[in-house]
Amino acid sequence: SELLLKYGGHPMAAGMSLSRDNVEKFRKALNDNCTLTEEQLTEKCWIDIPLPVSAITLDWLQELDILEPFGNGNEKPAFACANLTLLRVSIIGRNKNVLKLTFREEQGFVFEAMMFHGMDDFLTDLLRNYGTKVKDDLLRGRPDALAPVKMSIMYEPGINVFRDVRSIQIVIRDYHM
Repeated sequence: SELLLKYGGHPMAAGMSLSRDNVEKFRKALNDNCTLTEEQLTEKCWIDIPLPVSAITLDWLQELDILEPFGNGNEKPAFACANLTLLRVSIIGRNKNVLKLTFREEQGFVFEAMMFHGMDDFLTDLLRNYGTKVKDDLLRGRPDALAPVKMSIMYEPGINVFRDVRSIQIVIRDYHM
């Protein structure tokens, strides 16, 4: 507290002000007093149930809304789908910072999913794991059948409304190549 100009909050939030001169001192004091273990600091993905995207319907999504409101103590359900083939990668959005990915499930069902965060990391992973040619081909919508990109995704389904048309929207929270 001696490094802060003012502070306050509640168990799930904190607000504070400090002078620029105290930023490094504050960072060091936080790290020196941290009691979290390495396991507690390791990010974890919690999946409620594996669910193929082909099983999702608009009616089912409306029933899922019964679980709202989501937040601390009632997290949004997370689903997973494995062994997907990536068919296309599109960079979209006004700021070109959103990915639209097209996948095919093992049974042949094709769907699109949105990734609103981590675009640069995703493209770097794609390049590192599959090389420039595969990455560029996916961005051009021409996947290489001889070197398919296989992925698993953790996602949350939702309903997108655009021009009064309701459709299923899949939002990727995490992935594994």
